[in-house]
Amino acid sequence: MDHAIRIVDVEKTLCLAMHSQVANDMIGVAVVEAFHKVADHISSNGGYPAGAPFVFYHGFDDRVTTMDCGWPVVNDIPETDSIRVFHLPAGKTVNTRHIGPYEGLMDTYQKIMEFLTGEGLKAGPMWEYYLNSPEDVSPEELITDIFWLVE
Repeated sequence: MDHAIRIVDVEKTLCLAMHSQVANDMIGVAVVEAFHKVADHISSNGGYPAGAPFVFYHGFDDRVTTMDCGWPVVNDIPETDSIRVFHLPAGKTVNTRHIGPYEGLMDTYQKIMEFLTGEGLKAGPMWEYYLNSPEDVSPEELITDIFWLVE
């Protein structure tokens, strides 16, 4: 299902996350592991997530992706060696919603790139929020919100 691509301003968001650099074929495993570890750390310290889990992509090439995986939080929670405070940035973003299997995200990204070109915008870092989980719904029902900082 296609969803509108729009420009939205977002606020800086306090999060806890695990930073990693992983082989591209291991991204899914690393993301699930990080989500569980960060969620357990938040709850064991009396906190709770303040939104959906996210992956912030710092960069990637054909072999490796550098990313932060975590959860927004509302209160200060102590850091560990591997779980650190992280802020999703404020600013002007291009946003859309992808519904369906993660394998289809590249088609959505292609549409975003076409939109950026058409609007004359330069892309910066991007992140995805996962509004549900493949542990709970079929691949066709997965919902991913995409935010891409732009200039």
